[in-house]
Amino acid sequence: MTYMINVYGYDHVDSSSSRIVLVYIDSRKNFFLDVRDYEYLVGYINENGRVQDTFFDSFLFLGIVAPSGGSYETGTATSSDWKWFLDTILGPDGQIDKLIKAHKNICRILGKFNVIKVIIMIPRPSPDLGYEERINLVKWYVNNTINSFRKIKYDKIRLVGFYWMSESVSENDVKLVKNVSKIIHSKELFFYWIPYYNAKGIDSWRSLGFDYVMLQPNFAFYDVGLERFRDVDKRIRALGIGVEMELPLYKRNPRLEDWKQSFILYLDASIKYNWSNLPLISYYYGNDFIKMGKNSSLRTYYKFVYDHVTGNLTKKELEPYVRIALETYRRKRSLIYIVIGVPLVILLIALCIIYRYIKKGYG
Repeated sequence: MTYMINVYGYDHVDSSSSRIVLVYIDSRKNFFLDVRDYEYLVGYINENGRVQDTFFDSFLFLGIVAPSGGSYETGTATSSDWKWFLDTILGPDGQIDKLIKAHKNICRILGKFNVIKVIIMIPRPSPDLGYEERINLVKWYVNNTINSFRKIKYDKIRLVGFYWMSESVSENDVKLVKNVSKIIHSKELFFYWIPYYNAKGIDSWRSLGFDYVMLQPNFAFYDVGLERFRDVDKRIRALGIGVEMELPLYKRNPRLEDWKQSFILYLDASIKYNWSNLPLISYYYGNDFIKMGKNSSLRTYYKFVYDHVTGNLTKKELEPYVRIALETYRRKRSLIYIVIGVPLVILLIALCIIYRYIKKGYG
């Protein structure tokens, strides 16, 4: 489905062909960005500190930890927390102001002005509230976001839609999500969602009212093998959705040595399954990409992200890193088999011996 984005009198902006960077802004320490930080996402800054090209075209602002200690994702953030987020993003000298200043700086250096698109999260309203309270809170939030954008005096930034922060849609939220979708579409904007791999609601994403969905592989975060990428590719092709590239400076999958290995295996899967040709990809997450760009020892990974976003990442460029990542993966898998298998064999032998003695005693 297609909606004309003309809330602000702008021409239609195609939201289907985007590379969306996730920018986390919340109450945690150091989860705020300055103008220079945004320059590393708006533009590609080379190893000499010079702006070489434009980078991401779409920015998704979201957060998890609210000032009250509640969660924007699970529904424990208060209405005051919702207001705090909007003030932080759209208030005077807020994150959008900083993004605009960075965009002006980058475009001035490059001598060309592209359009950047913005998506704002909608926190999950508390399930302890009644339905009318929940939907009214969303209406207030959406209207305030739109009114704030109308006041922006910069014609190279567009609000293109809202993102549903809860990564799964339970039965209790189905009616709510469908009506949130109607509210967003009545404003002629788009509704985005990035569910985790086994989230409820993925198969019915269209009937829920989402316009654009990107599936999380979750390979970096759970005890799963490389077959997860194959399974993800099958699902996104069958469902007609995009994918999220999970490329942070950490990993939780016990089968992996470190985040660098995870990072490379995601990129390798993307090349193997031709994800670069997908119309919609989200990137988790911009805060860490900035750190990669600023750290000389991590710049290679910052460039890999840039090459992937621009569609210029090649198998040849990545191959030496993939070879090491796969060798390490297989070696660790073999070690796990040994660590688990040897004690198991010893245990089975011991049980057999005990069984024979017991049987002999009763014989």
